[in-house]
Amino acid sequence: MTDIDQLQESLESPAWKDWADASGRSTASTAPPFLTTLSETSRARLKELLRDEHHPANTVIFREGMPGDVLYIIWSGRVAVVKDLEGETPTLLAYGEPGEILGEISLLESGPHSASVVAVEDTRLLRLSRADLQRLVSEQSPIGIEILGALGKIVSTRLRAADEARTSIVHAEGRLARRVQQLATEKEHLAELERLRQETTDLIVHDIRNPLNCIEASLELLQMVLPEDVLASCAKIIDLALGSCRDVLNLVDSLLEMARLESDELVLDLQPISLLPLITDTVNRLRLLAGQYNITLELDAPAELPSIQGDSHKLERVLSNLLDNALKYTPEGGLITVTVRPVNDQAVRPAHGGVEVRVTDTGPGIPPEYQERIFERFTR
Repeated sequence: MTDIDQLQESLESPAWKDWADASGRSTASTAPPFLTTLSETSRARLKELLRDEHHPANTVIFREGMPGDVLYIIWSGRVAVVKDLEGETPTLLAYGEPGEILGEISLLESGPHSASVVAVEDTRLLRLSRADLQRLVSEQSPIGIEILGALGKIVSTRLRAADEARTSIVHAEGRLARRVQQLATEKEHLAELERLRQETTDLIVHDIRNPLNCIEASLELLQMVLPEDVLASCAKIIDLALGSCRDVLNLVDSLLEMARLESDELVLDLQPISLLPLITDTVNRLRLLAGQYNITLELDAPAELPSIQGDSHKLERVLSNLLDNALKYTPEGGLITVTVRPVNDQAVRPAHGGVEVRVTDTGPGIPPEYQERIFERFTR
């Protein structure tokens, strides 16, 4: 049985018999996961949109930071996924084999590639452009919806792979920790610990951010293509899912900011901002979650507030963290109140005044012996 026959058998469709061209190229021995879930009609439509590309060994297919406007299927050959390709010490993240997908996360989220891809061997790819995918989606046809659903399965696969990678990292960390204990001098011990921490952080950030961005992009695409009546019935759930994705992405950003703090590189983006919309959006986003725990979340704020100088992203994260903590420790049937008031303390801000935000709840509170430690790292 030939390679193309094996692919045909895995797809169970005659629509793919003519994919081998006259050059007798070798084909993918394993069908791309999302193709196996498509109907024959959808595969035939997708076949019309895919284009063939050839990349000799040691050529760059795309670089980190380039616009992610193409999805690739590896038809034959082998590629390497590399971080910091142009740096002094590039990092090899993974290899890509026939049947695997490249660039789908950047394509869905309309963002740049997070890593570079290099052909290790003579490689043939099938490419799908963002324009063609958007055209399918804009048609609101069953084919476009089915292809989006198939890409959603890839999101699930990526999440499972990220979970397995994190498990592997934990095991690797244990092995490296044992190696650290065997180092001869204190200087070597400290240097190895720092390297271990940095490598672990880099891998976690890379593995978590990409699938989360893909989930966020997929949810936003659902908002675009779902019929209005279906979207109306699912709007709160989709908003909650989007908010949760962004919360976890904020946590990933916190890891990066922690590293910047340690190296004195953190810079606040201070701009004149209106605090009330930021607070209202954050409270509304968490109100559905509070309702699931039978907790009332109220906002007590005036109709107008003075403009302040601040970093909107970090202020939103502070408020989200405070509310998340209140939701964890407020008992069922409890009340959380966000109170916002202008402050005209000329001794503190003689030119502009300020805004005071209080988060109060009916939970147990923080014991006095812990109140002086709450800003220490990793304090619970």
